[in-house]
Amino acid sequence: MSICFDKVSKSFGGKKVLDQISFEINKGEIFFIIGKSGVGKSVTLKHIIGLLKPEQGNIFLDECCVNELNSEELTILRQKCGMVFQHPALLDFLSIKDNVCFGIRNQQLTAEELKKSACAKLALVHLNEKILNQYPHEVSFGMQKRVSIARALTLNPQYLLFDEPTTSLDPISKNAINDLILELSRSLNVTSVVVSHDIDCALKIADRILVLEDGKILALGTTTEIKNSKNPFLIEFLSETFINSWDQVS
Repeated sequence: MSICFDKVSKSFGGKKVLDQISFEINKGEIFFIIGKSGVGKSVTLKHIIGLLKPEQGNIFLDECCVNELNSEELTILRQKCGMVFQHPALLDFLSIKDNVCFGIRNQQLTAEELKKSACAKLALVHLNEKILNQYPHEVSFGMQKRVSIARALTLNPQYLLFDEPTTSLDPISKNAINDLILELSRSLNVTSVVVSHDIDCALKIADRILVLEDGKILALGTTTEIKNSKNPFLIEFLSETFINSWDQVS
C-alpha cells in the first residue's frame, strides 16, 4: 500500500462531495479515478497532497497521516509528488527551461546544471532540447502538456498525480499522452493517480479503476472487472461516456 483513504468525507456548502470513501492504491500502480463532472474526482486528488483536509476520516501516504501534518511536514511530503494540472499552467514569462526547472530554482545549481536537468526531463517526455529557450506561447498545446509533465518530474517524484491530463487534446495527442503516462509509470517505477472522465483512456492503461458517483464509490476493480460489471448504474455510465466520446470525435 502506498496511498490509503479511510472513511473520508468532505462537504462544500452543505453538499457532501465525498461520503465515507475508503480505498487503497498500491505502489507502482496506474490508478484511475473516473466519474461524471462534480462527483469529487479532483477533490479526492487534492486530499492526497493535503490541499484539502477531510471533515472525517484519514488519508495516508507512505503510512504518514496526511491530514495530521503541519505545513512544514506537508512541504516535505509534497516533494514526493509530481502534480500535472488539467491545463499546462506554464508561466508565460519564463522559458521552457525555466518552467521545467521551476521546482529546483532554489537549490543553488549552476546554469549548466539547470540546463542538464531540463534536457533530461524533456527527453523523458520525448521533447527536443531545441525548445529550451522558447516560451510557452511558441510551442503547441500538446507540447505544453508535455512540458508540464517534465516539470512535474523535476524532483524525481515517487508519485505522479494527473488531473484530467487529456482535456482539450485532439485524439492523436490524447493517445500520445496516455502512452506517455504508461511509459513513465513503468520506466520510472512511480505510482500514478489519474483523475479523468475519459473511460477510453482508463480502460487502455489503468491497472485499476475507481468510479465515483454521488460522493460514494460506485465500483473499484481492474479494467476487466469494470467492463464486465453487471451494476446497472455503471453500465449506464459507461454507455453514456462512450457515446459522448464518439460525439466529440465526430
